[in-house]
Amino acid sequence: MESLLALALSIITPAWTEPYVYHLEDWVGPNDCTALGCNLDSAFAAAIADCEASLAGAPDRAGIGCKIYIPAGDHTVTAPVTTGSDPGICRAYSFEGRGGMANRRALTRIHAADVTVFRGLGFGYCRSVGKDAGTLEIKGLGIEYASGPKATPVIAIDMEAPVRIENVWIRYPSIGLRIHADADGSNGFDSGLSYASNANVSRIWDLTTEYTRHAGVWVDGSDTNAGAFIGLNINTACYATGTEMAGLEAEFGDCAGLEESSFLGNFVVASHFGIAAGHPDFRFTAQSNHGTCLGCYVEGPDAPDLDARWSQWIGGLGPVPTGSGFRLDGPRAYSLDVENRKDPANVTNFRMGLAANEGGVYWKADHVGDGSSWPLRLHWVPASTNYRYDIGNVSVGRVWEIEGYYAAPEPSTVLGHVTYYDPEVAECVDSAPICQ
Repeated sequence: MESLLALALSIITPAWTEPYVYHLEDWVGPNDCTALGCNLDSAFAAAIADCEASLAGAPDRAGIGCKIYIPAGDHTVTAPVTTGSDPGICRAYSFEGRGGMANRRALTRIHAADVTVFRGLGFGYCRSVGKDAGTLEIKGLGIEYASGPKATPVIAIDMEAPVRIENVWIRYPSIGLRIHADADGSNGFDSGLSYASNANVSRIWDLTTEYTRHAGVWVDGSDTNAGAFIGLNINTACYATGTEMAGLEAEFGDCAGLEESSFLGNFVVASHFGIAAGHPDFRFTAQSNHGTCLGCYVEGPDAPDLDARWSQWIGGLGPVPTGSGFRLDGPRAYSLDVENRKDPANVTNFRMGLAANEGGVYWKADHVGDGSSWPLRLHWVPASTNYRYDIGNVSVGRVWEIEGYYAAPEPSTVLGHVTYYDPEVAECVDSAPICQ
């Protein structure tokens, strides 16, 4: 009989327990829950404290965290999730709810007080306390705040390290997701402090932000590059007005549904942008930013801003963008820049559209790298209803004008007239040889 009992116990008792994995329902207190959900503050704190203790003696796990499953339900959080006394989260923790996002609801929904729920700290700070930064993973949950203005800015997910987000929905914060990092520490993580950070190569899949007071997603800093943002749904951003918006823009910058001001650029694919309350639905900025929006759909009237010279919006649908970046809409392009580099000592450019920068320029051609480029340009001059060829950057312009119309009794032909201006020739008349 005893041997049969031992056999039964060996069957139902696992031979090995998976380490570093936590289920928050096992960590809630007796008075933390109702029938619909729990206050998760103490459960997060207790589970992470136990995880940190188990990691302290594990070799080569300074940057590795634990897997924390968050049960289904309508839960509350009134304090940031932190690794002990840290002001956020060090190590590569993974937080996963039960998913099921639909119609502004999720099986795992966190009703947050006006606090940052998940804040991934940079490696500079984490190494200073004997840990390391890691890639934070957040999956299958919703984060919702009270609607309306915020007394101080509230960021739902704030990252100074790489982040992996999948199937997450965020509603009513000041900013839904912010990624900001600089390896030289210039971005800091708190006022008056400077810690190096790096958030390159983040991966975002199926993130929805709604009714944000400022941006839905905000990316800035020299080390926030080469990320992939797939299936974003940034719906109704920049909702603050008056002094609230003035304060947010003074702290973060001009609002946009998606602000992408990384150093080298990130890549946005198959994403939807709703109304941004008169601000750009998405904006790429920073001098070297080569960011791309591929197949992006802008539903509202707010024109995207391709402020970064090398940024691109390819395919998709929406208003004509502002800025000098590249837009390709089927067979139509809003700018073109072709370089002939066959002879490295004699590089020439041919530019059309927005790439030319000067207003009214159809195209311009110039020689690159001689330090005194005098481009040849074709303009339309509305004031005189003339086409004009000219050479730019000359103290006294050398100009060809093709005059489109002369009222009688001035001579006119179907082709109009050509007038040539030169510093040494004040102005020719129709009878002069140069005008024939």
